[in-house]
Order: sequence, then C-alpha cells, then structure tokens
Amino acid sequence: MVDFRGPDLAPEKDYNKKYYIFAVVFIFIGGFFSLNLFVGVVVNTYKYMHKEVEGGDILLLLTETQKFYYRAMVKFSRRAPSILVEPPKDKFSRLFYRISKSWWFSLIICIVICANATVVAIQFHAKPEFVRHIRKIWEAVFTSIYFVEFLIKIIGQRKFYFKDYWNIFSLAILILDIIGEIIQQVLQTSVNLLSFVYAFRILQIFHLLHLAKFFTNIRLLTYAIVGSFTSLLHLSVLMCLVIFIYSILGMSLFGHIKHHSLIDDFVNFETLINSAILLFRLSTAEDYDSVYKDLTTEYPFCDPDKIPKQCGNKVIATFYLLTYVFLTNHLITNIFIAVILDNYKEAIAEERFIFKEDNLISFYKDWKQYDPKATQFIAYEKLSTFLDGLNSELRVAKPNKVALAFMDLPITAGNKVHCLDVLKGIMRVKFGTVEDTEEFRKLCEKMQQKYENMFPELKGSRFVQTTMNLKRMDRAARIIQNRLKEYKAVKQMYSK
Repeated sequence: MVDFRGPDLAPEKDYNKKYYIFAVVFIFIGGFFSLNLFVGVVVNTYKYMHKEVEGGDILLLLTETQKFYYRAMVKFSRRAPSILVEPPKDKFSRLFYRISKSWWFSLIICIVICANATVVAIQFHAKPEFVRHIRKIWEAVFTSIYFVEFLIKIIGQRKFYFKDYWNIFSLAILILDIIGEIIQQVLQTSVNLLSFVYAFRILQIFHLLHLAKFFTNIRLLTYAIVGSFTSLLHLSVLMCLVIFIYSILGMSLFGHIKHHSLIDDFVNFETLINSAILLFRLSTAEDYDSVYKDLTTEYPFCDPDKIPKQCGNKVIATFYLLTYVFLTNHLITNIFIAVILDNYKEAIAEERFIFKEDNLISFYKDWKQYDPKATQFIAYEKLSTFLDGLNSELRVAKPNKVALAFMDLPITAGNKVHCLDVLKGIMRVKFGTVEDTEEFRKLCEKMQQKYENMFPELKGSRFVQTTMNLKRMDRAARIIQNRLKEYKAVKQMYSK
C-alpha cells in the first residue's frame, strides 16, 4: 500500500508515506480497540452467567457481610480433616520420618528435580560421545537419588506413604524410568525410551511453592489454573465439537479442491483427521488467508467441468472461514482467557481473605493434633487450647471463654464439637453476626446439602446443647451457689 504508485505502474519503496498513518490508525482501532471491546463483552458475559449458575440472582440481593459469609461457607465445603501420620516408635524409622517431613529435604529434592530437567534438556543432534556418556552417568545419579528418596519416605511414613498423591506420582515416574532402563538393555538402544517422563517431575515443584513467600504470585497463578481445570475441560469438549462439525462440513464442501500452494497431499479436507488438524491450526487464525485463497480457486486455475469439482466457491468459503474463525479464535479462545483471568482474580482476592487456602490448611494441620483419626470432632474441653494455638489470623487467644459462648457451637452428647462448627464460630467472632434474610437462608440451606456430602458424620450426630447454653447454665449455677452461700451466712449470723 505504501509502495503503490498507480495502476500498471511498478511499485516504488515508500512512495506514499502518508499511508503509514492510515495503517497505524486502522490497526489501533480495528486490532486493539474494537477487538478488546469484543473480548471485554465476552468476558463480562461469561462472569455474569457464571455467577448466575453459582448462586443465581439471589447473590445480587445479599449485603456485603452476607456475601462474605457465603464465600467463607463455600470455602469450608471444600476441605475436611485428614488422618495424622504418627511418627514410628523405633528410633531408626523415626529418624527417617523426621527427614522426610523436613523442609530442607523437600528443598533438596526440588533442586535435584531442576538439575535433572536441565540434564534431560541437554539433547541435540550429532552430540559427541563423551556428552552422551556424561548424560547417562547423571541420569543414573538422579535415578539413585529418587530411589533413596523413596526409601527414606517409605521407611519413615510406612503405609501412610501411599496416602499422599504426590508420593504415588513420584513413585510411578521412578518405576517407569527403571522399566525404560530395562527395555534399553534388552533392545540395546542408545537412549532410555522413557527418560522423558522425568520432565513431569517439574510438576512436583508446584507442591513446594508454599516453602517461600516470594513464590506467592506463582502459587496464585497455579491456584487459578488448577481452579480453572473443570471449566477449561468443558470448553475443550465444546472446541472439539465445533472442530468436528466443521470438519464434516469441510469434507463435504472442499474435499476435492485442487491442490495448490497450501492445500496439498498433507494439508487438505479429504479426510476427517486432515480436516480436524487443519481446522485446529486455523483456530489461532494462522495463515487463514492462504487457506481462503486455495478454497476460492476458480477457472482457469482449475477445471470447473471435472467431476468431482476441483474449483472452490467464494461465497461458501467466505462464510465457512469467517464463522469458524469467529467461533474459535474470537469466542471460545477468549472464554478460555476469561476463565483463567476470573479464577486468577479470585485467587488474588482470596490471598487477602482470612479463610484463604493456606489458613484452612494450617487450621486442619493443627486440628490433626487433637483429632489424629480424622473423626471431625474434638473434645469441648480442648477447644479453648486449640483456638489459642491457631495461626495469627484465625487465633482466638486466651482467655476465650466469652468468645466460646458467643460462637454458640453445637455440642454432641459426647461433649464434642465439629470442625465445621468451629470454623463458623471463628468467623462469627472475627466478623460478628450476619443479617438473617430469606435469601441468605436459602443459600445456607443449599450449602447445608454440600456440608452433608462433605461431612457425613455431621448428619448422624446428636447435638444436645450449645456453648451459649452451657455458658448460661454455668452462669446460673454460679448465681445459685453465691445466693446459697449468702443465705447460709445470713442464717448462721441470726442463729447466733
């Protein structure tokens, strides 16, 4: 455009420099401004529909305090107590248990994993023999370290080793690598065919992000991606469905197009697989103009009389590609981004939330000390000490008898309290009571169903009183005792 001089004239470099301004303005308005407006509409529509699915229009009628309480109740329904891994009784096993649970042991394994990933990445064509030999030695060293890690954990943690999914994940990778070594020796191949599985060990580093505070942003982004997994899976299924439908249409409309610059023996609409691969590539709008050029081939570059027809159709090709690129590149892809951004925003907001994930993990970690078998109940007599030992954000410091009464916790016939009720009590102490409205009660009833699924022991428990009633009974008993003492003192004085 800038080099254009006129019809039938050879172009000249920078002949019309004023068109630079036109190109920049068009790209800014068409590429940035208008496209971002469209993305913003998609993102906002997704957020609105997502909130409707979560709580419906009821959420719009709640006060800020009620929204805070509802958000906390949702968090409570996602985590439950776990069994306490008790240290072995013999000194030898207890030593390995302490090593396996230490932060420095996890840090060493993290460093080894990073070093292993670096060694695996040292792979290039026609590498010297000494490089291959050194790489093989290092792989053996790393395998030995992972095997020692397995021995330390299995001796120290015993059967509880298999209760941790990360341990099972690490063991599976170790077994696959050993199997790869055996296959390499049997088949006499130059490399371990399964050595690539060590790349998956990088995932273990995400499990160790809580060791340092400067990993906060990475941890939040990880939480956002993990929290988006279900929604992204649903969107991926939708994406595959769109690609499948357009692949069938592409085979019917363009299956016999004559091969040109881009449509050839490998890239075409002749089979379902080839169509799907090409459409997946077009979902990013990559080189779609070249595909469009080949799909609109007309005479004399093709034979319109040949059967099946080798020529394209400009109207059909235009409608086909425009609708596909719009659905995939502009709509579904932006919803992918919207899901991750929405969850990342929630993760950032949660970091300032008192009942954030780290605090709940800390709460249940302390709960294990009082409920090692994960019964979900602890004795009421121990509750005061338990609340005093929590982290700074959740702690209810001693003397906390008045706070316990204010919590109004249900107490079972065995004089025990449930972990969920304790969390609700902490929320009541920290932020006071909440307005009781019909909309809020409906949400509470909805959450109660989730609680019954998450805490089945809670449904079958028989509660006989509350901490508030207990405090009142104690107060009444003290008043009666004081009046009785006064009565005895007066009676004794008059008897003299």
